[in-house]
Amino acid sequence: MRQMRTMLLLIAAIAVLLTGCGKKESAKKGTENVTLKMWVMPNSSKPKEDMEKLIAPFLKANPNIKVQMEVLDWGSAWTKISTAATSGDAPDLVQIGSTWISQFSAMGAFLNIDDLAAELGGEETFVNGTWEYSKPVFSGEVTSLPWIVDVRPLFYRTDVFAQAGVEPGSFDDWAGFNAALDKIGKANITIDEKKVAPIGFPGKNDWNVVHNLAPWIQSAGGGFISADGKKSLLNTKESMAGVMQYINMVKSGLMPKDFLEKNTAQLSGEFDQGSISTWFEPTSKYVYLTKSPEQGGSANTIGAKNFGVALAPKGPAGRNLFLGGSNIAIYKVCKHPAEAKKLLTFLATDVEAQIEYFRISGMLPGAKAAFNDPYFESDKIRRVFKEMTQYGKAYPSVPFWAEIETSVLTVKLGELFEYVKLTKNSDIKEADIKKMLDDASNQIDNIIATYFKKHPEAGK
Repeated sequence: MRQMRTMLLLIAAIAVLLTGCGKKESAKKGTENVTLKMWVMPNSSKPKEDMEKLIAPFLKANPNIKVQMEVLDWGSAWTKISTAATSGDAPDLVQIGSTWISQFSAMGAFLNIDDLAAELGGEETFVNGTWEYSKPVFSGEVTSLPWIVDVRPLFYRTDVFAQAGVEPGSFDDWAGFNAALDKIGKANITIDEKKVAPIGFPGKNDWNVVHNLAPWIQSAGGGFISADGKKSLLNTKESMAGVMQYINMVKSGLMPKDFLEKNTAQLSGEFDQGSISTWFEPTSKYVYLTKSPEQGGSANTIGAKNFGVALAPKGPAGRNLFLGGSNIAIYKVCKHPAEAKKLLTFLATDVEAQIEYFRISGMLPGAKAAFNDPYFESDKIRRVFKEMTQYGKAYPSVPFWAEIETSVLTVKLGELFEYVKLTKNSDIKEADIKKMLDDASNQIDNIIATYFKKHPEAGK
């Protein structure tokens, strides 16, 4: 009996000891040192160093967390993000282009963060339209949070406008914009021995082919695909009207046709050097124009010394601008989800961090609260940037968008630009352009039909 009592006491003592160890281990886990891995894109001139500077306050407030930053090139990012999703060898957090989110979400790559989204205030916390990317059409769950936003203003030459007698406020709509460009063209302006074209936009060799056309198509009431993702809208009369508004700027002689052989970077340089009067580009251009050459900018150029920004003109259906940018997602295989959510919260909602990253990269904040800061109210250019965020229109966030954009829209719209470039202006026919849009639209509908055949549950 004594031996049994002794054994029971020993077992009880061990149980207490183990319980105590468990408590200590649990407490230790709450403050254990954690290293998070994060992939980001080259959003600024020194992307790794700039991100490390940006998160320094977060690391100071969370001394048990370290962050390893790796910069992905946009050209290889899709493959790397996809491989990480299927192999399980992934970072904890990843910056992901807004139009990519739906496809990777459909693959089951990212952690469901409905709880965090609700805690942060959900859709109302972020810039209008961005939530459509955060909660893709068929997923039913939040898989990322908005971080940086791409809505594109019109950059214009103040010296050219003054010489032509054009007021920036005179082109609130398409009619006013066309009239302003026509007035600049008829003024036949040459500055510093450079003839200034009224407008510039790139052709088929650009990586922004779809985004360049989006504001015109959407502001005419058209689109690329329906909001539910079930059919193409590219060949509707509204979409056609938007495309023709764009093409007619070339037909009217407002832009040299050789611009259609160039890409965004090349024409951006043309604006800096004085060859273009009006030009649409992401807000990152603003930072570039205000930085010295030693900092990687173009502050000494004629374009940088004489520029203003304005809203893109509204069309028959209002002002509906391309809305892109990047979100941040947490991979489902993340080993430290609690800490990853802390970092995601900081990057996506901390007002000081959002404004600081705008200063660094020129990309607009994703959080609405950042635009209420005096920083965006105290400067006329930044006030225009703030106003732009009211008009951003997201593409439908469907898993097959990337296929539509890359294999159909970029190719077919590129062919359209090639047709315009090679055809005499007087011979450019709406019927020819309509046929091209019909062909592209049929290909889009085939992609959609194939998807729903494989995923019938998505159409319910």
